Amino acid sequence: FEDRTIDAQDIKKEITFTLNGDDGDNVIHGWDSKDIISGGKGNDTLYGYAGDDELYGNEGNDTLYGGDGNDILVGGDGDDYLEGGYGYDILIGGPGNDTLKGGIREKDRYEFAAGHGQDTIDDGAYSDEKNLYDDVVFKGARFADAQFIRSGNNLIIKAYGDSDSVTLPDYFNKDLRRGFNFIFEDKTAGEEDIKNNLTPILNGDDDDNVITGSSKHEIINGGKGNDTLYSQNGDDILIGGEGNDYMEGGYGNDTYVFAKGHGQDTIKDNDGNNDTIQFTDVDFSEVKFRKDGDNLIIYGYNEDDSILVQNFFYSSSYTIENFVFKDQTISLEDVRNIISKQ
Repeated sequence: FEDRTIDAQDIKKEITFTLNGDDGDNVIHGWDSKDIISGGKGNDTLYGYAGDDELYGNEGNDTLYGGDGNDILVGGDGDDYLEGGYGYDILIGGPGNDTLKGGIREKDRYEFAAGHGQDTIDDGAYSDEKNLYDDVVFKGARFADAQFIRSGNNLIIKAYGDSDSVTLPDYFNKDLRRGFNFIFEDKTAGEEDIKNNLTPILNGDDDDNVITGSSKHEIINGGKGNDTLYSQNGDDILIGGEGNDYMEGGYGNDTYVFAKGHGQDTIKDNDGNNDTIQFTDVDFSEVKFRKDGDNLIIYGYNEDDSILVQNFFYSSSYTIENFVFKDQTISLEDVRNIISKQ
């Protein structure tokens, strides 16, 4: 040309390559150019390499590597691992429990929405300059509706209720791990906003504790022992822990958390239109439901464990609306249908 000479390598950089997988477990390598790579239905591994690439895992538990360039990585359904590499990358895990890592150098953008599951951001800013902080975007969520929870040195953000969460490891003990802008529909929040809005945690010990919450959003954790936990008007999280516990929800939208080994527990839920029972390590296929008078019994997931929900069938004031398992979520109507067929 009049202004420059190009070779085959230059031409390749200007071409967009489109690569599609099939229903199997594909390993697809892009080029040092702009690639658009789609994985298909299997558990795929996609490599973008250099260039501004678009990688789509689609169904399955996929692994996406953007490489150099400003890439867009979309995991799709499944438990995916996304790593951007060098450049300004946009990472969207999609439904499933995903791990997202923007990579080194440049700022990155993480996007979440309701139904995206329990995700982890394994990243932090590479500079203490705020204009280089990574952006974490919660689409459709308001700052006032989000919960910010400290768990050890990790920050957990729940912007869409208890089924979805974003965990940022080491947020509280490594400076650059706090290099994030949290972007909600109504506000962009930073480190100071997080510190001022952390959800209080009330912890019991190994004895038989009686713990009463306040009107704020709280996490009430009984620990070991046969504990009695009372929440009040906030949207609270109640964790009985080991032992045979009694948990009474207040007038907020409360979440009762269980795991195998938690014992034979009792719930009395009061009002609230969006209460939840959440199992951290139990699949839906492991549980059974039965009606005992006006009470609901959930059992079968561990030999010595069960949950009794008092007055569940007596009045809508005592019902639980959501049942969250490790692999899926079912509704109040689903439970009623199960009982009606017995």
